[in-house]
Amino acid sequence: MLKNYFVIALRSFRKNKAYSLLNVLGLAIGLACCLFVFTIIRYENSFDNWHTKKDRIYRVVSHYHGDNRIYYSGILPYPTGDAILRDLPDFEKVVQFHGPEDEKISLIDASGNFQVFRQSGILYTDEHFFEVMDFEILKGAPGDALKDPYKVYLTQEMATKYYGDENPIGKMVKLNNDKDLEVVGIVQTPPKNTNLPFKMIVSLPTMRLRMPDVFRDNWGMTWAYSCYALAPEDADIPELERKLDAAMDAYDRDLEDREKSTIKLQPLSEIHNDERYGDGQNYVTPSLMIWAFVLLGALILGTACLNFINLSTAQAIRRAKEVGVRKVLGSLKSQLFWQFMIEILVIVLVGMVIALTLGQILISKFNTFLTEIEYDLSYGSDVIWFAILLAVVVAFFAGLYPALILSGYKPVDALNHKINIRKGSGNINLRRILVITQFAFTNLMLICTVIIAAQMDFMKSKDLGFNFDRVVTIDFPDGAYLKMDAIAGEYRSKSYVEDVSKSRTTPLSNSNWNNSYFIKGEEYIDGNNANIKHGDKNYLDFYDIELLSGRNIAEQHINDSTYDIIVNEKLLTTLGWKTHEEAIGQWIDMGYIEGKVIGVMENYNVRSLQYGLKPAIFMYKSDEFNQLAIRLKSEPSPDVVADIEATFRQFYPNDLFEFEVLKDEIQDHYVLENMLHQIIKFVSVLSILLGTMGLYGLVSFMTNKNAKDIGVRKVFGASVASILGIFGREYTKLMLIAFVVAAPLAYWLMSLWMEEFAYRIDITYGYFVIAFGISFAIALGTVGYRSFRAATANPIQSLRYE
Repeated sequence: MLKNYFVIALRSFRKNKAYSLLNVLGLAIGLACCLFVFTIIRYENSFDNWHTKKDRIYRVVSHYHGDNRIYYSGILPYPTGDAILRDLPDFEKVVQFHGPEDEKISLIDASGNFQVFRQSGILYTDEHFFEVMDFEILKGAPGDALKDPYKVYLTQEMATKYYGDENPIGKMVKLNNDKDLEVVGIVQTPPKNTNLPFKMIVSLPTMRLRMPDVFRDNWGMTWAYSCYALAPEDADIPELERKLDAAMDAYDRDLEDREKSTIKLQPLSEIHNDERYGDGQNYVTPSLMIWAFVLLGALILGTACLNFINLSTAQAIRRAKEVGVRKVLGSLKSQLFWQFMIEILVIVLVGMVIALTLGQILISKFNTFLTEIEYDLSYGSDVIWFAILLAVVVAFFAGLYPALILSGYKPVDALNHKINIRKGSGNINLRRILVITQFAFTNLMLICTVIIAAQMDFMKSKDLGFNFDRVVTIDFPDGAYLKMDAIAGEYRSKSYVEDVSKSRTTPLSNSNWNNSYFIKGEEYIDGNNANIKHGDKNYLDFYDIELLSGRNIAEQHINDSTYDIIVNEKLLTTLGWKTHEEAIGQWIDMGYIEGKVIGVMENYNVRSLQYGLKPAIFMYKSDEFNQLAIRLKSEPSPDVVADIEATFRQFYPNDLFEFEVLKDEIQDHYVLENMLHQIIKFVSVLSILLGTMGLYGLVSFMTNKNAKDIGVRKVFGASVASILGIFGREYTKLMLIAFVVAAPLAYWLMSLWMEEFAYRIDITYGYFVIAFGISFAIALGTVGYRSFRAATANPIQSLRYE
């Protein structure tokens, strides 16, 4: 019997090739997206869950209870780990980290060539690292080698890349053109799903020798330091947190800070999805984004199932005679039901095979698109089991209604061609609801796509408050400030150079120096934090940042802790100064230095446009200069770039040449927004495709049902246009209802999303009109094509049985 079911199913597919193909493709698209989303969720929830002691590993974090909100931080003052080790023996192990950082590395490779490059993922840690975390040492010294300074472990990837088959152990690697590190071992390359994505492990004593005072007693410096603690079995975590807090209170900290700060233990399993701590060593995926992926996958799969139901029941009238004959010959309703369920299962399984291939293509494209955060999606055995379970569930729920409809025909009605909308071929109102639901989702995605595209275009074109046209930057080694005047003079003499400025960073940079500030002698204002820029006296003119009042800086400072500074208007408002004249001459305390306000500059964006204007301080501090900004007379050509590098080599023949077009660097700030835009566009295309299939199914259903009526109308002289008008009015009404349902939801969702941006477009009716126009044009084309075929068909075919 089962074999017979499959044979009949294959015959039915051959007989109805077009419908079968649409069913398979529609389901394949929905299933592929569902597999893709499952793979993402599986990957995002797998971070660091492969450590054998994962349930006992905690990151030490701090909560600062400010006047207006709580500030969460995963980075800590540098003496924290040593204090825990001294005063809190309750933990089995404490692992201290600095980084992972980007550092400059130079070495002699396997071919004897000298190489210098900037390497990401350099992690400084101590000898407890390998005891707590499950990163395997493949070759070389045990983990306690990290007790000594100037020791480094390479990952297998790095060792193979630079040394090939040669054993790198014992080789020397130079760090930042300063200290030689001895390669003492090779570590297995860590998987991408870790919050410590290192490429090299350097002993923490190396960092301690570089910054001895910071580790000893500097409780005010939090740069890239963190620590993990291994708790005992069945530990009382709240009690450990209380002891940690008490231990930290014993150290020399400001009384007010001590009262406002608390120390917490964050489970290892929560690090990757807890967006409160935006200073982790890897990217953070908020739980809300995970649920958004789940919702998108469910909506696409649901749309594919609706499309399947529409197309399947559209065949009901065509298969009515088959059902009638088989019932007359003795087939039971249950047998017909399972026959149709088997057909549907076969369609789903074929769709799943295609979906597995489509899903792999999606994964490959997604991994490529997200190279910035080194995404690493792949299928695993659990994905295959999920695919099998998903196929069975989808076959049951998507096939139940069509199977009941098809198996429920009365043989007399079926054989006399009396099957109609009220006698078992499906309820027209239900089918309308299905199409409205599909196109409501399509309109929702289209509206979101149009608005997101407009917002991204707005952000890319909005004035940032400074001029970055034709600007390129060159980064120089530490200590380059001593040669910077000579270097700047050499570049300024080039015919292709318009202007030059020495600085630490550009006005909008990924590398930022931020510090608290308050009026000298007055009370500290909680939450005030300024972006500090260091540059020469040409900096403001170079970037076209207008000096509104006062004077420009002189290329000197008062002493090592006192500087002339220029502040922006945003900073004035935070300190309560109402005029420029009121600010000029005032002194600002920035904790480690003091500044005298000598001028006020216009506001400009120091961060991407999501964040809005921030307080900014500009000052001259020449020993911070390690970057040269060059404005070219035209866009950089290969010859110009080659000459820029050749000039660099005159001063640093063997160092790393780091060249960046500022316009490209600014675009890097919008990686996540561009990713969201691409995802929404992709979902919109899928929803349009599935919606079109569903609409095709409904039109086919209606034309089959009304074939006799159309034939009669044509015999009595009805024109093709009049018949098309009958269908057009029906579907226009459905499209309008779908749009009315989708528009308010889209407006609400986009309003929520827009709240993340300090600068945003107004959501006007024009975006909705554009989205509806696209949706309506697609629907009109689908309806028009299928209706035209029905309107131009020979009426004899539909009336020959009368």
